[in-house]
Amino acid sequence: MERNATHVMKRRSLTVIPLLAALLACRNGPSSTRTTAQAEPGPATVGATRTPPNGGTPEPANAAAPAPAGQAKTGTTTAEPSGPAVALPVVIGHTRANDGFVKIPGEIHNNTKSWMRFVEAHITLLDASGKPINVRSVAAAEGRGEGVFSRRSLVPPGEIAPFEYVRDMDKLAHPYASFKLYADGVPTNINMGATLKDVNISHDDLGDFTVTGSVVSTGAGGCRSPHAVVGLYAADGKLWDLEDTVINSWFQKVMPKGQSVAFKRGSLDDSSGTAKSVKAWADCEL
Repeated sequence: MERNATHVMKRRSLTVIPLLAALLACRNGPSSTRTTAQAEPGPATVGATRTPPNGGTPEPANAAAPAPAGQAKTGTTTAEPSGPAVALPVVIGHTRANDGFVKIPGEIHNNTKSWMRFVEAHITLLDASGKPINVRSVAAAEGRGEGVFSRRSLVPPGEIAPFEYVRDMDKLAHPYASFKLYADGVPTNINMGATLKDVNISHDDLGDFTVTGSVVSTGAGGCRSPHAVVGLYAADGKLWDLEDTVINSWFQKVMPKGQSVAFKRGSLDDSSGTAKSVKAWADCEL
C-alpha cells in the first residue's frame, strides 16, 4: 500500500527510519459514528510550551471553500470501522497546502483497551465543490483510496498514534480545497513492546530541538528495530511535524525484554518557527 507521496522537509540533514513494508489493513464495509475537527488557518501564533491534547471536539461536518495557498484547509474526521479494524478518534494537526504539497498531520487516539497495529488515517481530498479529487497514484490505480499509516507500528491502550500525510499536488486532477478522513486500527495480541526512559528535550538559541533518551524493550517477545518517533508541536498544542530516529545497532534485530538502548535526535529544525515543543514515543517494527 502506498503510504505517502514524496516527503518534503525544510530542515537540516535528517535521517528518516525506513517505512513499514507489509501493510495489511483491511478496508471493507464502512458504518458508523462521525466526529469532526477543523484545522486552524495559517501558522500558529507563538506561545507557551505545549500540553498534548487528549481528543477532539465534536462538530457538524461541512466542506470548506478553497483557502489561499499557504493556509490550512478545513478537514473532517470520520470514524468508520472497516473489516476487523476498529474505529479510532482523530485530532487533526496543522494542515497546509503550499510549496506544491498537501500536508495533513494528526494524532489517532487508541481509546480502546487493546494494543493496536496497522493504525491508519483514510483520507479523501476534496475540491471546492466538495467532490472527491482523483489522485494519480499506485493506490488509486489499484482501486484503493488515499491513506497513511501511523509512524508507530504498535500503539498501547490509551496512547497516541501520530501520522503525517503528504501528497504532491501535481498528482491531483483538480485544485485541492479540503479533505475528510477517518481512522482505524487492528487489535493485536502481539508480544512486542517498548517504552522510553530518561527523555531529555533541549532547545537552543537557533531554534533547534534535540531529544535524547533510551528505548526499553518491555514485550515478552522483545522489540524489533527499537526506535523513537518524535513529534513537533505548535504553541496551541497541535501537531506540526513528525520525525523518526534510527538505532543502527538494533535495526531489524529483536532487542530482548528488559534491555535498553540510547537514542539521540538532534537538529530538529522548523524553518517556519511554528514548532514550540516536542513529544516522543517508543516503537518497535512488526
